[in-house]
Amino acid sequence: MKKIFTLTTMALTLSLTASAKYQLSLDDLPNGWGSSYDPATQTISYVADGWGGRGWGLTPFDAEKGTAGELFDMSAYDYLVVRTYPSTLKLNVAVEYTDGVTINDNKDGLKGIASASWAGEAGTTFFAVPLNKDYKYGLQVFIQNQQWQAAAPNNPEGCVRLIEAFLGTKAEYEEALASHVPYVDPKKSISLAELVSGWGNSTYDAATHTVTIGDDWSGKGWWLATWNGSANVGTDYSDYDKFVIEFAQPTATGGKVNVEYDGGTAATFFEFAEGATVAVVDLDPVGKKVVLQANIQGPAGAQFVLKEAYFCTADVAPEVPTDPTADVIIWNETHRFDTWDSFTIPADKFVDATAGDFVVFAISEAFELSSWPYGGQVHIKKSDWSDNWAANDNSANPSVPAGTTNAEVVFPMNIADGAMLADVKANGMLVQGMGLTVAKVLIRKAADSSVKGIVSTTSNNAAVYNLRGQRVGSQYRGIVISNGKKYLLK
Repeated sequence: MKKIFTLTTMALTLSLTASAKYQLSLDDLPNGWGSSYDPATQTISYVADGWGGRGWGLTPFDAEKGTAGELFDMSAYDYLVVRTYPSTLKLNVAVEYTDGVTINDNKDGLKGIASASWAGEAGTTFFAVPLNKDYKYGLQVFIQNQQWQAAAPNNPEGCVRLIEAFLGTKAEYEEALASHVPYVDPKKSISLAELVSGWGNSTYDAATHTVTIGDDWSGKGWWLATWNGSANVGTDYSDYDKFVIEFAQPTATGGKVNVEYDGGTAATFFEFAEGATVAVVDLDPVGKKVVLQANIQGPAGAQFVLKEAYFCTADVAPEVPTDPTADVIIWNETHRFDTWDSFTIPADKFVDATAGDFVVFAISEAFELSSWPYGGQVHIKKSDWSDNWAANDNSANPSVPAGTTNAEVVFPMNIADGAMLADVKANGMLVQGMGLTVAKVLIRKAADSSVKGIVSTTSNNAAVYNLRGQRVGSQYRGIVISNGKKYLLK
């Protein structure tokens, strides 16, 4: 039963339009029990077991005189409309009526003689109460916590944040309903209290939020589906674009975050390297309607300390930090230069390149041609073919001797006072060569590669593997390992 409370004068703000709509002021909700109101955030907070309510008085009452003030005539209105952000509580929005005469049992206010209400389940954001036309005068409007549960507290604490509340005509109600867009929290947190899904002897310590990987590439995670009596039904996350795990401390190893779907949709995943602080998985646009589970995997013995896990929209997804000193592979195809043929690396591969960077050609082999006894050479040409920006040749810099394998040819990006960098950013990089095979081309920020045309015998195996040790091709995007060194494939 709702509690009767002393009425105070409510501030009603008349709309400045020709409409009959009355906006109920959110500057204050003076009447209530088992609750409080913060006007700064327009939030009602309910206490546990309070069966709390909060709202506005419509008809005032003078307790000293024992009489009502001016009666609030509701005959011009058809609906009470309340719009909110989603709440975790089931709420009831109600209007009470008065005859302006009958006093309540406590003799401190008017007694409600009838009411009209509309209850909404947790998450409801639009409440519309049809007004009872048998009663003319309004006593009060309130929003009550009705989230009853069997175990104590029977009515848990919680809150609801208001957007607006008004009394209006049927046309104004219909207009509000048609224009109402249910609010979607851009970030939906997933509890770290328990990770019930797992396999391969992986464990989770809820006190420290630590996942410990048992068998190699086993995992632990969240089971997000529900059992309907005959099958598991995936949870609808269609409002979101990403699944995110933030780590409380940088990871000591690499790993993988995986999201699995129902209905035949393949899983999506994000592989992270040692030192990661966040992992962001792109959700499948179809599969996200039926998400079964999300988990984190890694090599045997790895430990991952979780800070937060959540689904979110793309606009609030965190950036994935990258190692500013890491080599970035910008061309990952094998090209054998038998004669002075060429290929071009597109300009968009150089968007992030700076004058302090180096362009590195990974050479898998150099061989001698009968018509060219100088060994392997690679040139960076001007885009108009008028000359070389940089040339590794026998007249200026050493060629790669025939028989050499797994070498590097390195040029600074600021050749000709940065003119080469400007050219490749605008037109792409035109590469010409002879007598060698280029396995890949990358941009490097290493401070020790400052000499033009360096030829290195550092091993540079053309085989590329992901963090799980699986060999991948040139179309793969993400962090990879090539002969023990990590790269970022873009």
